[in-house]
Parts: sequence; structure tokens; C-alpha cells
Amino acid sequence: SSSSSSLEKNPEAFVTISELVESDVHVSVHEMTDIIETADTHGSKTDPNKHITIRDTTKDASSQSPSQNNLKRPKVERSVDNYYDDGYQVHTGDDDDDDKKGMEKKSDQNVPAVVQKIREAYYNDDSNDDIVPVVVDPNKPVVIDCGCPISCDEEALRTTNGSRTCRNQIKNLMKSHTQEQACRMASLQEADEKSNTKKTCPAACNPLTCKTRKKKKEIDCGCPHVCDHRAIHKRTAKLTCEQRIKFLMRKHNTPEIEACSQASEDEPFQDTTKPCEVECNPKLCKTMKEKPKIDISNVDIPNPPFQRYEDVVIVTKVLWPKDIGILKQMFCLLNAAYNRFVHYDLVVFTTMPWTQEQIDDLQLFVGDANLTVALEGPPTLEGHLVNMTRDERSFLYKRCNVTEGEALSWFHLCRDGDSHLVNNLGYCWQSEFRSYHIWTHEALRKYKYMMWIDSDAMCTKTWDVDPMKIFIENNLNLMFDKWPGGITRLEELKGKMEDAYGRGICRVSMDDKGVLFPDYCREDQTKPSIRQVYGFHHITRLDMYRNETHLNFLKSLVTKFKFQRQFDDQLAVTLPALFEDPSKCWDMQSHGFVPGLHHNTFIDGKKRAKYLSYLNFWSQEGKQNWTAGRA
Repeated sequence: SSSSSSLEKNPEAFVTISELVESDVHVSVHEMTDIIETADTHGSKTDPNKHITIRDTTKDASSQSPSQNNLKRPKVERSVDNYYDDGYQVHTGDDDDDDKKGMEKKSDQNVPAVVQKIREAYYNDDSNDDIVPVVVDPNKPVVIDCGCPISCDEEALRTTNGSRTCRNQIKNLMKSHTQEQACRMASLQEADEKSNTKKTCPAACNPLTCKTRKKKKEIDCGCPHVCDHRAIHKRTAKLTCEQRIKFLMRKHNTPEIEACSQASEDEPFQDTTKPCEVECNPKLCKTMKEKPKIDISNVDIPNPPFQRYEDVVIVTKVLWPKDIGILKQMFCLLNAAYNRFVHYDLVVFTTMPWTQEQIDDLQLFVGDANLTVALEGPPTLEGHLVNMTRDERSFLYKRCNVTEGEALSWFHLCRDGDSHLVNNLGYCWQSEFRSYHIWTHEALRKYKYMMWIDSDAMCTKTWDVDPMKIFIENNLNLMFDKWPGGITRLEELKGKMEDAYGRGICRVSMDDKGVLFPDYCREDQTKPSIRQVYGFHHITRLDMYRNETHLNFLKSLVTKFKFQRQFDDQLAVTLPALFEDPSKCWDMQSHGFVPGLHHNTFIDGKKRAKYLSYLNFWSQEGKQNWTAGRA
């Protein structure tokens, strides 16, 4: 590894599979690091105490390009679907639930042991080296398909010999060979299928033969009218319906129809361990005209019925259309828990544009609510850049460690000024947008009340209390699910508050009735310590935040330089409400409303979830106990 690497003192991190599973930590490492040994943690042959070695494989500094000579540590890649950062670039929890928004670095006592191991290896806090993010241009991805995208698909590339996957072997060989050469070296021939353990890839990825293969037939169990894409991708906590059928076909040479019968339920909503529902059971599905449905019109009806208030909107945000899967799940569950009773409008803010077809697809999962998918700003990053001054662009290139004119993407890692925070631009922009631009966005102009819910916050039950009734009838400005959700300690913040409000808040507390109250700064206090509302779920009065005084303050949080996160969106939600009237800032649970949101391995941000993964919760408890949720 590079002589300047911060891993020089501790070049390897050893983490057992059982530790990873127990801690529910998902770590994906970018191209400059290799996971030398990998294993399927659900496989029956896997030793749970087997070590995964994570090793720095950066080339010697002398062979690096000039822009790479000052790289100090490898980049740990975030989940693209959830691009939030928790200060370590180590994602705890599910790929779909990601975030510790606005939080400072977690204290050691709150960090799982396995995360500390990874941090100690990859983020050597004792090092005096400057931390500079590794920058890889995601606009030029290397697509591995061996020239055979039909046969050498994702399933083939995931083939493993127990120590590495087909994809990993090809990527390793591509360090000194072309992709075609690497694929030929890593792939079996048709004649020696399963006979050469040194070759990880199936013949489907061998360029010598795979180009003559025909496109694979889609699995539909003989019932394409009901066993469709949505049905075949239903899943238990461990695997999808399609994966189970393919496993039976591959492992036991079972014909598709028989494999479908073995993998499917015999009765609607039977709730066994089988991943496929009856719509994929060949014995039953051929006579079906449509999929079985659960009538929930009289299930979990609130008493008294919820009242629908005017000018209310439910809002969330994603980066791009590829987040549609998690949005379908979140909105479907939210509809079962609450919105089927009140039918509030839904707005999804997105950084990258959607097609009308994608919007129509999402509309199928939101019940009778009106859905709007709104761009937050220019449809491309370049549209933002052209509106920046030359000095602003130069400063941004410096923060992102790229040369001026080099292509930037939403996935480039960039530093927030001189702070320790390093985030991708997509996350930096969402923080800026939610701090300031959201309050006056055209998509929200006609609404007075906003219920915010993160796209990875999943309902676990039907709500028996109407949060909007509490909020509106008590004339609140802010109601939140979790406080505190991070802390900000910056001297500069006091000046911004004083410029806008004539005084500053140095401390925030909550009384025994669940109401926030501020401690205003004394003259001798220069550094505020603001504990802020957790941003994954809250309700706000939009008209209050649109007040000119508050908007001037919020603008000051984002104008030092564009795409920053030092002053987080959580801070932007908390402080204006406290300056306006702290008596109108309420904790939800203290006032009778318990949402039960599964988010980041916690329920409502307060109690550690019994099942850290929402899919595990759903498989073990949700689908058996929450009838409305499974409909």
C-alpha cells in the first residue's frame, strides 16, 4: 500500500461473519479495497466464525496519477439507494434504511464493536494525516457482462466457489487483463461445467460460447397474468419467490412448474415459510382472473374516525428514480397505517428526473392519494454548476479533490470546508434543500402543514391516534418523533442566530411534559451546543418557516458555500420553531401518539428494534399480526 496511507500502521481489519450479522452492519468497499474472503452468511456451509479480511490494495504512490498521490485512506462506499452519511462512511442497518442524518460522530460506547474495528482500520483517528476522500468518476462505470449481457447477468456474476464471487474474480483479473480475457480465464467451458473449482464463473460468462446463448425465459409458473413481476419478487426475510424457484430448478434439476408448486402457498395468505403466494402456484393460478386481495375496508378502523384537515401534505425525498422500490414499500405501509383514512396529498422530491411511466408505477402503491414527483432544482448537477460563480466552482472542485473542468457527479465525495464531514454531493444537496429551499418550493406553496417522513422509515402498525389532530388543534409549529437527533457545536452558528434574531440559543432541553425549551446564550458563551430534532419524521407549520425573519436565518445556513452540511437540515427545523415559540414544539409520544416507525434499526429512534432488518420484522411478525399492512 501507499507509504502515505493512513492504514500503514494497521493495514488489515479482521471481522468475523457472525460479528457482521450480529451487529447488522453492511459494508461495501470501493474499487481501491478488496474483500479478500467473502461468504454467504445465510448459506448452510458457512462458518460463522470465518474471518473476512478487509485490506488496503492501493497501488504504490509512484504508480498513481498526480491527483491520487495525496490520498490518505480508502473510500468506504455508501449504499447508493440511501446516500446518507453517519460520519464514519460505515452504514449500520439495512441498505434501505440508512441514516444518521445530522449526527456528529457516535461516541465509542454507542458504536457496535464491529464498526469500531472497521473504523480503527480505515479511519485511524490517531493519525495526523489530512483526510482526503478517494474520488472515482461514477459517470464512467465499468459494466461487467463479458460481452454477453443476456446470459452473464447478475445471477451468473454472483456465482461463488465459497471464497469469492464470479464478479470479484473477474474484477481482480481485470487489473492486468482486458475484460474479455478476464472472463475467459475465470469462466468454465460448457464441457467442464462444475469440474474446475479454480474458475468461479459459469459458462454463461465465457465469451467463447455465451454469445450464442438465447435470452432466458422469464419465470411465470405458467400464469403470466397473475404470477407477474411483482408476485415473483415477493420475499421472506431471506429470499424472493424467484430466487427460491431458481434454486430448486438449478440445485435439484426440478422443472419450473414443479419448483413453483414447491415454493408456493396452497391457500391465500397462509403465512408459511414459503416465499411465493398462491398466484404463482400452478395448481391454483391458472383458473384465477386476478390476484387474491384482502378486504381491509373494515380493518383497524379508528374510533372516532379520523378527520381530514385541509392544506396537509405528506412529503419525502429521494435522489433518483432507482429509489422507487423503497418508496413503494414506504407509501404502501403508510397508506395501511394512516393515509387510507385521510387521503392526504403526497409529494416526493427528487434530485434526478423521473419518467411519467415511473410516476404512474408509484401511483399504484399510494391508494387514493394524489401523488406529485417534483424536481428540487435543475435536473442535472451541471445545471447547478452554471449558476455558481467561478470562485464557488473552484472551491467546490477543491473540496471534492478534482481538477477544474473534471466531470463531477452526485456521488463524488466532498469535504465540508475544514470540518471532518465528508459526504457525497447528493447528500450535501439534500441537506441544503431541506434546510432552506423546501419551504418556498412551488410544489408546497398551496399547503400549510407538512408531515415529513424519510423514505426508509417503515410503519409497523395501524395508527390509532391522528397526529394531525394533535398538531392542528393545539396550534403547534413543530411536532417530532425523536429528540435529540444530533448535536451542533460551531462558534459561527451564534453569529448567524444573532444576525437574524438579535440573540442566540446555546442549549436546547425538553421538559417532563415533552416540550422543548431553549437556554439563550450569555455574553461570555461563544460556542452553542444545540441538540436538534431528528429529521426522519416530524410535522411542521409551513407558514411559520416562510416568515421573512426565519427565511433569512435559514438562508444564512446555506450561503457560505454551496453543497454543504455543516449546518444540517435538522438544525434548520429546530431553531426557527424555538425562536418563534418554544411552547409549540412538542414530542409526539409524550402527547399520546406513538408512530411505531422502523428506521435505522430503531423504533421511533428511541428503542432498539427486536428485528434490526425490516424484512426480518415483516417475516417474523408483521405479516402475521398486521392484516392491513399486508394488503
